[in-house]
Amino acid sequence: MDVNVWTHTLVLLLWISSSSPVPGGRARRRDTNRKAERDAGGPPEPWQINQDEKPSPFYQGDIVVPQSALQELRHRRAAVKDRLLLWPEGVIPYQLNKTTLDRKTRKVVRAAMRHWMRKTCVKFRKKKRGDVNFLHFIGDAGCWSYVGMQGGEQKLSLGSGCELFGTVVHEIGHAVGFWHEQARYDRNKYIRILRGNILPGAEENFDKMTFKTINTLGVAYDFNSIMHYGPNYFSVNGKPTIKVKRIGWRAKPKIGQRKVLSELDVAQTRHMYQCNRRDMQRRRKDVCFFSKYGDGRDYRGNVDYTLEGVTCQKWTSQWPQAHCVMSRYWLGDKMDGLGNHNHCRNPGGRRSRPWCFTTLEGTEWQYCDVRICNPLPRRNENESTSLPTRNNLDKR
Repeated sequence: MDVNVWTHTLVLLLWISSSSPVPGGRARRRDTNRKAERDAGGPPEPWQINQDEKPSPFYQGDIVVPQSALQELRHRRAAVKDRLLLWPEGVIPYQLNKTTLDRKTRKVVRAAMRHWMRKTCVKFRKKKRGDVNFLHFIGDAGCWSYVGMQGGEQKLSLGSGCELFGTVVHEIGHAVGFWHEQARYDRNKYIRILRGNILPGAEENFDKMTFKTINTLGVAYDFNSIMHYGPNYFSVNGKPTIKVKRIGWRAKPKIGQRKVLSELDVAQTRHMYQCNRRDMQRRRKDVCFFSKYGDGRDYRGNVDYTLEGVTCQKWTSQWPQAHCVMSRYWLGDKMDGLGNHNHCRNPGGRRSRPWCFTTLEGTEWQYCDVRICNPLPRRNENESTSLPTRNNLDKR
């Protein structure tokens, strides 16, 4: 056969192969810019899987919003926030569609639900006959979810390519009540959107919501959130669409992780569903800790929230509160119960009772819900609050 005929035949076969339908009957677009469609060579993200739909029915890449609410979102009205419902008592009845979800995907879904339950007070249980509102995991085309409890049967799709643990945790996050982190109204203090690198027609996915449409609950901006876009999302040329700003001395953090819930994801969920407040109510009010020193420096319990119900920051973390408490400069050789955890402590007895750094923006620390049986006389407030942080160390 003529060489030219062989060449044309080979090109035709390659074209047919690249445009053949994927399982489920949908044809994928040819990948003309693989670097632009993936971050760090990882697996495809929901927005990449979902962009076969033209025009896209999804808001911010993987969120399903009722048409009336979508118009209000686009006009930055407050109605969507009012419609956002939390699941009563944090209990989410669920159903797994065994017809459209294979065994492997169902196993990943169960693991993702366990992850949410271990970290927060949100509970998943199988749908019962009388449950009107429930989450229905299906294997439709694409990865997508509604935000919060919408009422009735609420679908969450995990189609082909969506069966990764981090992706499932992310989509469940929407159903729990989370929008994408980079859509926060205060995001411009922390990131910059590089609109010149965004795919034409995808600009809407980088819309910033107002304080009327999204509630941060006072929790600090979370670069490490599993709900945050990656740096190259919706890129037209493989270059970043999101650039992280340097915050003070802190090195620029990475964004877009899809492994586990971050510390602030957990803190915000616990705040949203009043997990800490409910735990306070369950605990016996007459229980107190007998401190050898009277200030709780020897407390080694597991309480990890403040008197205000705010989840504590890990002692080893430097965000949102930057500090030097874990340094040898301050602690010397005594760890005083500190470590890679966020349990309340009073290192060095520098304050009158156990305390912790908070996960809130603008509130450095608070006293914890740990009652001392034999408290010392109240100290001078200035003395009890003088702890070395990055800010006051720079002044020495």
